[in-house]
Amino acid sequence: MLDSISRVTGCEVGLVTNSFDWIQNRVNKNVDCGFCKMIGDSKKGAVICDNLNWRAQIVAVNFKQNYIYKCNFGLIEIVLPIYKENKYLGSLYCGNFFDKPADEKGWKEMTSKLPIDIDKDAIKEEYFEVKYMSAQEIYDLQTVLELIAKSIVDVISNDDHKLSGFDKVLEFIETNFQRDILLDDLAVISSFNPCYVSQLFKKKIGITLTEYVSRIRIKKSKELLINSDMAMSDIAFAVGFKDQNYFSRIFKETEECTPSEYRSKLSKNKKLLTI
Repeated sequence: MLDSISRVTGCEVGLVTNSFDWIQNRVNKNVDCGFCKMIGDSKKGAVICDNLNWRAQIVAVNFKQNYIYKCNFGLIEIVLPIYKENKYLGSLYCGNFFDKPADEKGWKEMTSKLPIDIDKDAIKEEYFEVKYMSAQEIYDLQTVLELIAKSIVDVISNDDHKLSGFDKVLEFIETNFQRDILLDDLAVISSFNPCYVSQLFKKKIGITLTEYVSRIRIKKSKELLINSDMAMSDIAFAVGFKDQNYFSRIFKETEECTPSEYRSKLSKNKKLLTI
C-alpha cells in the first residue's frame, strides 16, 4: 500500500511503529529526495532532521491529529498518527516536497541555513529537483493517508477477533521473548507440527524463527536503552541474550549501530528537545 502511494505521488512514504521503528516502502529508493539525502549525509544536517522529525511526531501524537510542517530547509512533511480506541499504533509519514515551485529567491533565502560541510553547488541542483505539490494535491494526499490509516485499524480490529494458531505462536514469543523459545513448545501451542511452524515463519514473515525471535529481542532492548540506564550486559540478559557480544553483533546487524551508539544518539536528541 505504501509502495502504491509512492508510485502515484513520487513522494517518500513511511510508517513509524509505536516503538519508533521505521518501516519504509520498497519504492523509497526510487523516489528518495536527493536534496534530503545530502542534508542527511551531513552530521549537522542529520541531527537537525532527526530532531525535527522527533518533535513532529510528538506534536501529532499529543494532539491526535494530522500535523503538516515545514522542515528547516522549507520542505513539507505530513505526520498522521494512527489510533485505535485511544491506543497509539504508530504514525504515517509522507514528504518531502515544496508547496510552491523552487526558484532562485527561495534558494538564496535557504543557503544561509545549510550546514557548512555541504557542497552548495551540488545541492543546488538537487534543490531545483525537489517535487512541488499544490494545496489541492496536498489535501488529496492527506485524504489518501487517512484512508490508509483507517485500513490499518480495520485490519487490526479484524485480527483481534480471530487468533489463528500462528497468531498464538507470535503472541507467545512476544510475551516470552526473554526465555528459550523452543520449536516443540510452539508446536504444542499452535497444534501444528514443528516442521510446519518453521515453514510458516518463512512463508508469512519471510525470515526464520531464530531471526524473528532476535528481532523481537532487539525491539525490546531498544525500549530499555531509551527508558532505562541499565548496563548493556543487563539489557542483553533481560531480553533473552545469554552473551553481550552476541547481543551487540545482532543489534548492529539490525540497527546499523551498536547499542551504545543507539543510546547516545537518543540521548542527544532528547537533550535537543529540551533546548
